[in-house]
Amino acid sequence: MKHLIRVASVFLLATGLQAFAQDDDPPTTNWAQWGQNPQHQGFVNTVGQSLSNKLANITYDPFVPQEQIDQGGSLLAHYQATLLHQQDAYMMFKTGTYTLDDGTNTATHWNTQIWNEKRLHWQGGQLVEMWTFASDWKPEPADLVGGWEPVFHAALANDFIYVPGAHGTVWKLDTGDGSVVSLINPGYNAAAGTTVYVAGPLSADNNGNIFFNALQLNFDPSNPSAGDESTVNSWLVKIDPSDHASKVSYSTLVPNQPTSCVRSVNNSFLPWPPGVVISDPTSEYDPNFIRGFAPCGPQRPGINIAPAIALNGTIYTVSTADFNSRYSFVIAVNPDLTPKWQATLRDRGLNDGCGVIIPIATQQNPIQKGHCRWGTYDDNHRGVDPATNQMPAGRVIDQSSSSPTVLPDGSVVYGSWTRFNVSRGYVFRFRSNGDFISWYDFGWDSTPAVWQHGGTFSVVIKDNHYDEEEGFYCNNFQGNPEVANIVCDCDQCHEPVGVPAGPFYITQLSGTQTERFCTSNGCGGNNHMVAEWKFHSTNTMSCHGDEQPQHCVSDHPNGFEWCINAPAVDGNGTVYNNSEDGRLYALPQGHTGTWHDGSPGPQATHFFTNLALGAAYTPLAIDAQGRIFTQNDGHLFVIGD
Repeated sequence: MKHLIRVASVFLLATGLQAFAQDDDPPTTNWAQWGQNPQHQGFVNTVGQSLSNKLANITYDPFVPQEQIDQGGSLLAHYQATLLHQQDAYMMFKTGTYTLDDGTNTATHWNTQIWNEKRLHWQGGQLVEMWTFASDWKPEPADLVGGWEPVFHAALANDFIYVPGAHGTVWKLDTGDGSVVSLINPGYNAAAGTTVYVAGPLSADNNGNIFFNALQLNFDPSNPSAGDESTVNSWLVKIDPSDHASKVSYSTLVPNQPTSCVRSVNNSFLPWPPGVVISDPTSEYDPNFIRGFAPCGPQRPGINIAPAIALNGTIYTVSTADFNSRYSFVIAVNPDLTPKWQATLRDRGLNDGCGVIIPIATQQNPIQKGHCRWGTYDDNHRGVDPATNQMPAGRVIDQSSSSPTVLPDGSVVYGSWTRFNVSRGYVFRFRSNGDFISWYDFGWDSTPAVWQHGGTFSVVIKDNHYDEEEGFYCNNFQGNPEVANIVCDCDQCHEPVGVPAGPFYITQLSGTQTERFCTSNGCGGNNHMVAEWKFHSTNTMSCHGDEQPQHCVSDHPNGFEWCINAPAVDGNGTVYNNSEDGRLYALPQGHTGTWHDGSPGPQATHFFTNLALGAAYTPLAIDAQGRIFTQNDGHLFVIGD
């Protein structure tokens, strides 16, 4: 349940995309950073080994039980992808102590943990620890990120490993022995009562330059009650191979940024969108309703964004308004850190809300579960986000680890979040000049992978449906229970909780085809990306320890949620993913439409590690020998021959 957050007819359309030359791509082996390469494509030429044996099982987060206590049973944490080079594996490990949130220490209760980088080396068929480096890095305040622990993420470049440090610094370590080569301080403007954080993973381009986001907050961990945790400044930072640091403020990267933003409604307005008589839940829908405006706050990076770097050196990152996540941008930056373009995630024709994904109530009274307010929606309002009565917007939130992926044709995709479609979000795709191309109706906490094949390419993403796992477009724990317990009701809003409704897919999208988005209620926007195939989770068995029948119970009739934020693809196009059922899956190419275990054609294979209900979404990696590195409940598993 890592997604829970409190806060049709096909046309072949010409996209006008430039051809891509695979010969210009650098070799794709090993795994040096988030998403494998500077473009975050999650692809290696190496063919993955068979899922036959558990080669390693190492605990990197010993505090998972305490973290789950803090979050009501779910593991709300982001973890580093295993960095791989030949026979070495570099991974984040936690030490120190875990302090439970007692209500008085919320902002800083994570800070008693220590984030370490370890080098592991294969010796005699075992991963052996070679060195450990304890960083002084600490995460952003826990209440700022809604209790979702931010990612600590290193990168390999220039025969060194670069590791996040405290106050926006970066440690440069010798990969052989872990010794400190240098501590790089980009030189931020000091301000009393503020703290600078390395916000998100470090990324490296093909020339050995390191890029990351830094965030300065009005917050001092030594006096946590004094600041309001708002953004003071933020930067995209570049460190060259000689350790020279340069940076550019997000106020420069997003010029003319919005200052006054439309407010969303709260539960007192239910059913949404509001009616002519706001206090009357049976009043007819008011198409002219806008709640009002409030300050947006400055544009700043999403906290877990890993910048992506195209082959031509363009850097891609993502920003959001500090006070309103519905005002967000994908940003392109020139190699010299001057702005190239900014593309908003608003007003992209994604009118798939009321009357498309969400049915409109068919009666005035009684109020209907999961429906938009009763009334007449004209062509300008059909498909609105019920919380704003405006066209749906992609949202950049700090609970997500989504990062840009540069596709082989030079276009870029980013996975956003939205609440009204039960937290599925959107993937947005833009040309290399910033023009909007297409979208897909899932994007939450996802960095898509890429498979290049036959002169074209495909995009791979998880595709979970969270119906009945939270209130449909609202949360019934946020007030107005008389109405919210009807409109926002869901199976898992009660004890005992119900069964997730699903379905849960891994979806491969075409790099060239789009369609109009339609549901049984009606049709929404055009330019929706077309699925080439969907692998449907149909396993119903929860197993403990192993998959022997005596250790399993059939309690998930709709399958299990996919627990990945960055899949991996090998040289054959096999897609690797992990699931809440505890299995690592290898999905071969060769299918169309929706398929599942037992479908005719090439068969999926899987390997059981450990049941992972409520687990974190985690990344996968493949090493130069084809071993698969996957994560589950704070354990690093290596699976192979």
